[in-house]
Amino acid sequence: MGAGSFLGIVAGPWLVLLVASIARRWLGIQIETMAVVSALIIGYTYGEGVGRLACVSFGCCYGRPIDQMHPFVKRYFSWATFTYIGQTKKIAYVHQLDGEKIFAVQAVTVVLYTVCALMATLLYLYGAYAWAFFLCLFVTQAWRFASEFLRADYRGKRKISVYQIMSLLTIPYGLMLPVVFPSTGPIANVLAGLQSLWDPSVILFLQVLGLVMFFRTGRSQTIGAGIRFHVNQDRI
Repeated sequence: MGAGSFLGIVAGPWLVLLVASIARRWLGIQIETMAVVSALIIGYTYGEGVGRLACVSFGCCYGRPIDQMHPFVKRYFSWATFTYIGQTKKIAYVHQLDGEKIFAVQAVTVVLYTVCALMATLLYLYGAYAWAFFLCLFVTQAWRFASEFLRADYRGKRKISVYQIMSLLTIPYGLMLPVVFPSTGPIANVLAGLQSLWDPSVILFLQVLGLVMFFRTGRSQTIGAGIRFHVNQDRI
């Protein structure tokens, strides 16, 4: 997730610029790059915020035991914990921390990212595309850097992981984007956007995309399952 978001933040604006240039030349359609880039990172923030619920369920990306946290965290956030039960959880078969109170870093990410995305959406609807973009960029990447210090799962042998370095690099990079892609377009039209979804081609594309993602990622490659049948001898 960290490498994917880094690649998307770095390469995304230039890919949007390329598509906008093709659309302007061949279709006569004007696309404002900053508006699209802002919409993309808001979608990413929503996606990772909601997606962390999967981490809560599977028991991955987990925090450290609460008794190993900083005294400030133990004193004021001792209530923000998870306790995992079951050997199929990653936290159980990797670190054997099932049954212990773990700092709920995934839940903090869910709340923080979702609230951030909602605030950025409001800014976006008022036409403040650059502010919406940087709000999501700063919150997601700064929290990615900070939250890894609270996690117990393997992050590499360094004190500061590669993912943390990448997240810090994206912040100054993102500050330059509004200068390169100034926002001069109109305010977003929500009704027009919703109406565009009611198009057969869009509906079919989303359905096919959903099916592909389901068959590709809907089956765990780590956890196995099976069904076993037997005869109740006492009822024969």
